[in-house]
Amino acid sequence: MLKDEHLNLVDCHTHLDQYSPDEIEEIIGRCKLRGVAGIISAGVNLVSSAENRNLAMKYPNYIGAGAGIHPMEISGDLDTRAMDQLFDLAKQKEVLCISEIGLDYEAASAEKTLQKEVFTQQIQIACEVNKPIVFHNRGASKEPIEILHSQTKGAIEIVAHYFQGTAEYTYACLDNGMYLSIAKTLLSMPDLQALVKNDIPLEQIVLETDSYPQPFKKKRSSWTEPWEIEKIARKIAGLKGIDVKEVEYITNRNANKIFGLN
Repeated sequence: MLKDEHLNLVDCHTHLDQYSPDEIEEIIGRCKLRGVAGIISAGVNLVSSAENRNLAMKYPNYIGAGAGIHPMEISGDLDTRAMDQLFDLAKQKEVLCISEIGLDYEAASAEKTLQKEVFTQQIQIACEVNKPIVFHNRGASKEPIEILHSQTKGAIEIVAHYFQGTAEYTYACLDNGMYLSIAKTLLSMPDLQALVKNDIPLEQIVLETDSYPQPFKKKRSSWTEPWEIEKIARKIAGLKGIDVKEVEYITNRNANKIFGLN
């Protein structure tokens, strides 16, 4: 349970649509009891993006949607029909960001040139509809930052999803005005803890759990859910030596600025 203060925090990146529909109401109930004021649920392809929009329509003022095609979901060029579908979704008021898009250079992922083409196409959609981007980066070093900088020219807000990286990568993001989305990895990674403590200003931090079904964990109660955002906020407060309510206030202010929340 919450220790001393009741918090109202925003989870800026989840995948709620991937849970069984029967579980969503219970998950949201636990979130509200544990101080989650709002949730953004990101798409990984056209189908899940539409499902997240439906969730946002069902839970207005609590869930916002992200629309996008994850790099590991890419199977070919975005043809005109797919681009039109994504553009139509991106225009909807329930869709608050273009997410989750980016680059993933794992061996099982699509060819790099194709990934960059699809990434660029989706950045262009974000610029057209004037909505922020939440981007994924695995193994691509500073390439996503360079592509985003060249394509957006600073015109839209950008968030580095599930942030962890070297000091050099951290400063590349910060110097480009990006926000860093800090997840539960902060609880166990000393290098990330040091960066949050000493190098990453609170004014460029948002919070996320990246919640999605985790059947590889033996107990259902062990699955990450958005209510655990509290743990991340408290860890940041401890590292920076500040009150957790200050973390709440500033990270919420950041989320409001990026996503246009109430």
